[in-house]
Amino acid sequence: MQTRYLQKCITVLFIIVLLSGCSGEKSILPAMPKDGKGKIKVMAYHEQTFQQKFGDLFAAKYPEVDIEVVGMDLLRDRSPEDNPGDKLISFIEKENPDLILLDAEQIAPLVDKGKLLQLDAVMKQEQFDTTGIPALTMDFFRQLGDGQIYALSPTYNVSAIYYNEDLFREHGIEPPRNQMTWEELFLLASRFGQLSTEQNPLFGISTLFSNPMDILMNVAQTKELRIIDNGGEKLLFDSDAWKEAYSIVTDTIKAKGFYMVDGTVESISVNDTLFAKRQSAMTISHATSAKTLQGDSNFKVGLVTMPINPANPEVSPFMSFDNMYGINADSPNKRIAWELLSHMCSPEMAKTFISGYGLSLPIRNEGITEIGGMPAEPFTMLKPYASGDSGWGILDKIKVSPEFQGQVYDSMNQALVTIVKEDVPVDEALKAMQKELQERLDLEKRK
Repeated sequence: MQTRYLQKCITVLFIIVLLSGCSGEKSILPAMPKDGKGKIKVMAYHEQTFQQKFGDLFAAKYPEVDIEVVGMDLLRDRSPEDNPGDKLISFIEKENPDLILLDAEQIAPLVDKGKLLQLDAVMKQEQFDTTGIPALTMDFFRQLGDGQIYALSPTYNVSAIYYNEDLFREHGIEPPRNQMTWEELFLLASRFGQLSTEQNPLFGISTLFSNPMDILMNVAQTKELRIIDNGGEKLLFDSDAWKEAYSIVTDTIKAKGFYMVDGTVESISVNDTLFAKRQSAMTISHATSAKTLQGDSNFKVGLVTMPINPANPEVSPFMSFDNMYGINADSPNKRIAWELLSHMCSPEMAKTFISGYGLSLPIRNEGITEIGGMPAEPFTMLKPYASGDSGWGILDKIKVSPEFQGQVYDSMNQALVTIVKEDVPVDEALKAMQKELQERLDLEKRK
């Protein structure tokens, strides 16, 4: 009898275990409130922009959820911090936002502090559909989290080279191609400079404000140059890499391959740009339409990727994620936070970004063949670069006062002008800049 009783108990226990296994894993996220009401804190640079971009459509699905935008002052704060993420961690501990807006370099320190919810298991349980998101983009998000996903971005920004197809054809010059190096692009640009006359000026490439520092910093970013050493003690402008960057930029300016404006331009109309006036064969811009660049002119516009580093030709530092969000691991509103984040990254939202093309493009870009009436490939073919950002991010990484950052910028710009206008050798100009800025840095460190 005792044996039969024991066998029955074992059978019952087995059935209980079996049923519990069939019921599935315990849900990571709580259910939405039955009344649909809730409140969520979201970090964003601008409240109105966030609401228009994401909040309004989310409100149509969840009208009883109140979205409070916070953190505007923190996100605009560019003052130095001892370690990436220090200020953000303090803000999270004080304000407890539910959705956290992140930079790539902030993810690892926030993960170490246990501030971010790991999203892989959430995405699996919620059956988050990644169709249309390139595997390389998902790999990028995993790379930032050391193999796990802690943040997603619904959009990305990317720059490209736009060119006047008519000018290339008229002068019998082969147009640019995807994945050129800066050296190849500048050589191509200088061919137009050779055709320039006083009566009919012609340049290879220009930018909106034609600031040569824009081009220099882009070159530096592509070549992964650094301004300061790991210890933050020594500036690196006397390196061969910086000399090479300055040389190819200044040589191109002297050859009229790149147009360098005199002084500073703070505003300019589209019709007054060299590209719109057919005085520049190429220009650099974010995703936009041909009409936005050519103004009232009428010529055929082509499009290729930004130059690449031949040592890593499949990635681009000119792709950035300005809406990368993670969920606060301590949030009491994880369900609503996930519903909002997944909505931001949904196929429906992706369609709105494509139809209203502008600075931001959807990460769900597979299958997109056209953006702004032009081929989408230059905007979609390269992989994001984990530590990539605009060239100006090089300056932001110097852990010094904003005043010293300004001094670095001014000195770099003055070196460019001196090399071009006074024909000072690159070695001499950079040696003088290195000496001056190093002395200032040493003083800065002693404050």
